[in-house]
Amino acid sequence: MLRRRPTRPISTAIALESVIRQTVLTGLTDPFSEIRLAVVTAALANMDTSDSTSLYQDINVLRKVAIKIERAYGLNDAALVAALDPVITVVEGNLQALRVRIATVTSPKLNAKVTALADSAATLVTAAKTPRKKKLNNVGARSTALRDAQKAIDTANAKIDHAASGGSCRNGGRVTASIDGVSFTPTYATVQKVVDANNVLQTVQVSGYYYDQAAPNPYAQGTMDLLWTAATFTGAGTYTLTDNSTPTVLSQQAGDLFHATSGTITLTTYDEAGQLAEGTFECTLTNSGGSVTKVVTSGSFRVCRFVTLQ
Repeated sequence: MLRRRPTRPISTAIALESVIRQTVLTGLTDPFSEIRLAVVTAALANMDTSDSTSLYQDINVLRKVAIKIERAYGLNDAALVAALDPVITVVEGNLQALRVRIATVTSPKLNAKVTALADSAATLVTAAKTPRKKKLNNVGARSTALRDAQKAIDTANAKIDHAASGGSCRNGGRVTASIDGVSFTPTYATVQKVVDANNVLQTVQVSGYYYDQAAPNPYAQGTMDLLWTAATFTGAGTYTLTDNSTPTVLSQQAGDLFHATSGTITLTTYDEAGQLAEGTFECTLTNSGGSVTKVVTSGSFRVCRFVTLQ
């Protein structure tokens, strides 16, 4: 099941580093080692149990982990710094995209509000990029600034979304369809673009999903993902769906996972700068075991919340 939220910014490096530290410390009985073991175990718990749904919340997980590790091991921890750097790049990209959007805002009042938020985010990003003189590479403090920068960016984007669509972009927009004649109208929607370290496109995904954080499976009420790889994504146009290829439609329904075996996606608008993806789709879905088939008709989407992952 593909995630509908930004990948956690806690890098593989810091996760593996923490596991290694936990292994080394296990069995040591001196008080200092026991304290460090407790701290590393708590940090890993933050990574394993966090079920956030936004980049802001994910950065906050990094902040909590950093504070725990730094208390036990001191500042300038290499794994922490390595985890922070790529997140700064993502937030900077989000800020740049926001600046582009602000240039299209014609309302002077709204423009002033979102410009102030963008300026605040820029100041916070600068703070996140600049180690404190006394505390050097204090990732806990720097990730706090980065978290608050992303919150300002999210707030500005939400204000622009609301003004541009008269409220139709609430919760990121909408993805709707009829599945075997039953209406499917999930609460949330997003467009997720994944790029590599060189900012080269990997995948594009339009998602509609229900989400209940308190549930054992937060997505159990259903999801609908329209997925392209870089090799198959050409922007606006009509795409033919075939079995076990991309583009495709993936869906979770009643705890079962489905993929498209036939159908079409018509992408009428794909505007990253304007934060808008619109189109229609219809397809036949088959579950992973091939024993259940569902027919999707009248599928449509209008999504105005874009996230870029690396």
